Amino acid sequence: MNSQRGFTLLELLVAVAVAAILVLQAVPAFGSFFNGSLTSVQVNEFVSDIQLARSEALKRNGRVSVCPTSDGSKCSGSSDWATGWLVFTDTTGTRGDFDGTDELIIVREGVKGNIALNSGGDTSIQFLSSGYTSNYNDASASNVSFTMKPMSCEGMNQREIVITRYGHLALTKTDCS
Repeated sequence: MNSQRGFTLLELLVAVAVAAILVLQAVPAFGSFFNGSLTSVQVNEFVSDIQLARSEALKRNGRVSVCPTSDGSKCSGSSDWATGWLVFTDTTGTRGDFDGTDELIIVREGVKGNIALNSGGDTSIQFLSSGYTSNYNDASASNVSFTMKPMSCEGMNQREIVITRYGHLALTKTDCS
């Protein structure tokens, strides 16, 4: 008796077809998962630097500013923060102006991947020795807000970062649409 073990060609084709269908269903979900994970990592880095600036202002009993930079050596004056940012002591008190009297605390190269980080027009954030932002005394001042999202955003992969004039930070996940 000559019994052979293995798969027939038909069984193999059915298995490959089922595997292909499963892969085609998983790939779009994996892309969304990857975008969400990458955005979360970048948001956490940005938020930790904002919190560092606030804690340094409290610790040093002075002003600490955060501003976007494109070259890592000066503030760019832009509301596009994706290129990088500086955290520095602001001894002159001129918000968003990194000059020779200021001490550089940290330089970030910016967000990695295909992710946008924009503010609502703000070109810097300055924390006072109280931990409040520099617009604390202005009752009509709005919060400083940022949006971070992948360029090909879909689903709940957009992050909103809001800093109140009291220096408190709120982070929410929102729909890209």
